Amino acid sequence: MRPIKLVEEIPDNKKALRFEFVAICALLFLLGFNFSTWASRIPAIRDSAMLIPATLGYALLARGIGSVAMVPVTASLVNKFGSRKTAYYFGWIIAISLLPIAYSPNWIFLAISMLLMGASGGGFNLAINAIAAGFEHRIGESRMSSIHSWFGVGNLGGALLGTAASALAISAQVHIMGITVLMLLVVLISFRFIPEEENGIEKSSFSWPSKAVLFLGSILFFAAWAEGSIMNWVALFYSDYIGTGERFAAIGYTIYATALLFMRFFGDRLRGNLGARMLITAGAFVASMGVLLAIQFQDIV
Repeated sequence: MRPIKLVEEIPDNKKALRFEFVAICALLFLLGFNFSTWASRIPAIRDSAMLIPATLGYALLARGIGSVAMVPVTASLVNKFGSRKTAYYFGWIIAISLLPIAYSPNWIFLAISMLLMGASGGGFNLAINAIAAGFEHRIGESRMSSIHSWFGVGNLGGALLGTAASALAISAQVHIMGITVLMLLVVLISFRFIPEEENGIEKSSFSWPSKAVLFLGSILFFAAWAEGSIMNWVALFYSDYIGTGERFAAIGYTIYATALLFMRFFGDRLRGNLGARMLITAGAFVASMGVLLAIQFQDIV
């Protein structure tokens, strides 16, 4: 069995391309790290801002609104300024976006902070994917799977660090302050190895999606719905429903992030063996069973 590599070899021996590949992976790592850091400290932030489930829900909704709203805006920015410059400025914003969240005194301030986080995260994600697509085009090889695996690594890394910080009773404010410095360094160093591109994305006229696209979009909608719900609420599920307390609440998200990363490595192989349709069906069934089992038993195991 061929070993799985997080960073695949670039067929071109040019050092600049290798450094660019690593830099793109580091930025996807940063994005996953940002998401999981927030998810792992939700109980602490909820308590410090004195939120109830309803007001926390409003704040979480703001993050989703910001992310969706930035889709057309980011496309315009990439087309006008290029993917590198767009990603660079979004990178700085997403790196500092956790700070106002950690120090939010109430749900309104938290909602505004979450709107900023969602907008910067959505814009950064799209711009980095545009950079990765341009990199693939230049080397004439597919590297997107390897690049995207680093989002999962960052997601797991942030969850593990959040779990450790919670277990050691490190406040969310101190934890996030350190994470912000780390993310700023990643942004500062990584973009030194990403070259300016000559052209942005190509303009195209609007057209209504086909039935096949609408059906696939509905699948993606429900998948994102489930993933976002788990990311936002699993730590609170552990702390409040299971009764682990804030110190061990992040364990649930860490296990979830581990499963996500594991399946990123084996998903392509399973798709080849089972087919895409069967893999989607089986994945949806297993995920549903996991949720149903979780809500039936008030036990951490």
